[in-house]
Amino acid sequence: MVVGVPASKMATGPEPLDMLEQLKDQVHCVVCLDVFTEPKTLPCLHSFCTSCLERMPQEKKGYVYALNCPVCRTPASVPTEGVRGYPIAFHINNLIDVYQKLSKVKQRQTLCENCSERNATGHCNECNQFLCTACIDMHKKWAMFSHHVIKSVEEMATSSVGSMITAKKSEKFEAESCKKHGKPLEIYCEKCEEVICSNCTVKIHKDHEYDLISDTYPKHQAIIEASLKPVDKEIRRATNVFAELEKRKKKVKEKGESVKREIRGMVEHIIGILQESEASLTERVDKITQGEEEELIEKSKSVDMALGHMKSCHDFVTQLLSIGNPQQVLVSKKQMMDRMSSVLEMVDLQSFQVKEEFDIQFNADSNIETTAGFLGDVTVVLPQASTPDYGRGQFTCGSIEMKESNVTIPLVIKGAFSHLDDVSISCSLVPEGEKKNKGIKTTIKGESGNYSLSCVPNSNGRHNLTVFANETKIGTKSIVIPFNPYLKVISPVSFLQKLDSPYGVSISPSGTIAVVECSSNSVSILNTKGQKICSIGGRETDRGGQTKFNYPRGVAITHDNHVLVSDNHRLQKVTLEGKVVETIGHPGSGDLEFNTPCGVKINEENGKVYIVESSNHRVQVLNQDLTFSHKFGTQGTGPGQFTRPRDIAFDKAGNIYITDAGNHRIQKFSASGKFVCHIGSPGNGQGQLGRPHGIAVDAYNMVHVAEVANHRVSSFTSDGEFIRCFGDEGSGRDQFKGAGGMTMGTDGRLYICDFYNKRVAVY
Repeated sequence: MVVGVPASKMATGPEPLDMLEQLKDQVHCVVCLDVFTEPKTLPCLHSFCTSCLERMPQEKKGYVYALNCPVCRTPASVPTEGVRGYPIAFHINNLIDVYQKLSKVKQRQTLCENCSERNATGHCNECNQFLCTACIDMHKKWAMFSHHVIKSVEEMATSSVGSMITAKKSEKFEAESCKKHGKPLEIYCEKCEEVICSNCTVKIHKDHEYDLISDTYPKHQAIIEASLKPVDKEIRRATNVFAELEKRKKKVKEKGESVKREIRGMVEHIIGILQESEASLTERVDKITQGEEEELIEKSKSVDMALGHMKSCHDFVTQLLSIGNPQQVLVSKKQMMDRMSSVLEMVDLQSFQVKEEFDIQFNADSNIETTAGFLGDVTVVLPQASTPDYGRGQFTCGSIEMKESNVTIPLVIKGAFSHLDDVSISCSLVPEGEKKNKGIKTTIKGESGNYSLSCVPNSNGRHNLTVFANETKIGTKSIVIPFNPYLKVISPVSFLQKLDSPYGVSISPSGTIAVVECSSNSVSILNTKGQKICSIGGRETDRGGQTKFNYPRGVAITHDNHVLVSDNHRLQKVTLEGKVVETIGHPGSGDLEFNTPCGVKINEENGKVYIVESSNHRVQVLNQDLTFSHKFGTQGTGPGQFTRPRDIAFDKAGNIYITDAGNHRIQKFSASGKFVCHIGSPGNGQGQLGRPHGIAVDAYNMVHVAEVANHRVSSFTSDGEFIRCFGDEGSGRDQFKGAGGMTMGTDGRLYICDFYNKRVAVY
């Protein structure tokens, strides 16, 4: 970890030897304990050697990889190009240079930086160079250098290193080069907040507002310094709050011990008959003090952690402003602004302030000898006419669990009252947009801050959950109740409109939505709110280099945020911006040959890509690098045979489900590819299927299938037991015209392509 030292302290603070020791701490990596090599800065503003970062374990989170900072344990997403894609810690490189020079000065081993032949005897502040006696004489003879101030090595060894830091900051540097064009990075794009070269302004940043770094730096330096002021203020507040919490923690412990000693004295007086009362009362005191101490410890930890984050952020920004050159500061500006904004939101210090007094009293029984079975009681003493502030409580929701129509939501409630026995917890659960009097009946079980909410909601979608303690509102959260075929009402919560014949849909863990619009030969990319970001392909395919599709059908988003699209007789891998990365296959029935590929799905367990080929009546499986793995299925009506299959899905156990459209059924296979069973039969009755197309399996292993011919969606258990169906033919809110591709979002919402109604229904 790099602990920053403000420039002002460098100039006027500790003695040089102390400063050298401080610099030593800052230029050594906490992982390898050696001087940094190629230091990189994580989003949390802690820096490490590139090689140390490369050796750290990475965890796959959704479609991206992340590593945890060794100092603060904050997760950091790994750039696509690996850890070398993290920003360079420029200021550390500058400090290393100063540290190495200062170390040589202390050891009297500095060579002349001009002739490199004799030991240096002095240092020129303006040139920032160590010089020998001969070179100093020559230096003074040159008119252009005659006014330079030269200090002896002895003076350098006994003075502050502030002058060396200042000289390093003002030292002429060779501008970094653009990785794309090889030109110097001398321009700052205001819109993208990036340092760019002159060539970048022609294409990527053509219509953006930009300026020379030298001209725009003062403005951005002022912005950064202004953003640092609230961090300064919060550090001071957090320091005071932390001190008060520690003071309260000590008082609670001392007071509890004092009361226990008082009880012990009374118990010793009548030890023979009051042992049970002693144990009971001591346990009562321990419960009260432990509850109070645990809360104070948790608060102290939260404030201490926030304080550490804010100090680390403050020191990093201050140090980079003090040491880095303008280009280096602006390269890291966005990263610093994001971090300063995040640390200010880490903890609500107002809720951690120590306000009411704390006391415990032992209320002895005056008739103790005759009532030895009851020694007294222990109570928490609050300020006069004061009650616990229930409104300052907090609650979090765990993962929603469903068993048929019953929904269970784990709740964890924290607050100054959490250890008290007489707190009544209640909840209000209301569908978003409904009035409070239409809330759902809820049942609460649990104690000591851990509770379980049970209810039977009427519908899925967003609901507002409000929690009360003794009828005082703690807070409200918006939660999503997943799609559930057992619910009384099944109705779409929204629609993705104005889509040209949507055929397939896919959603990434981050919520990015990709929809195939086959009639316009395009794929639309939408954000989490359903707003279109861009369109890949389309009718404007005459432009050079733009992606072209020929009646696309299936789509999947990869872990590295690329889009796989099946169209006609091939599979294309493209970026979210529409650039073709790779094209696989050509017409035929052999390996890596395709005939009307439809559904495309990625198996999250093994990363393999499964492609359903309708006209080849089979499924072809590719490895992660899109090389051929294996295939299965032939044309027919028997187990493991298909007639015009359309789509594929996987459950949590790895079982495979394929819609066999021509045979009007679903076929289930084990993870190893062994046939398990058929689901459904031809027809339009309950449990029957008419040209099943899209298929999705939810987190509870329920199977949902869209039927093109029956214009509806049917739901089954993983064993094939029919649950219910919904929808019929039409253009109304609960109707379909050609229900097609479908997928299940990570939030439990079901997305269904409504082909002829030109929309995607979201349930």
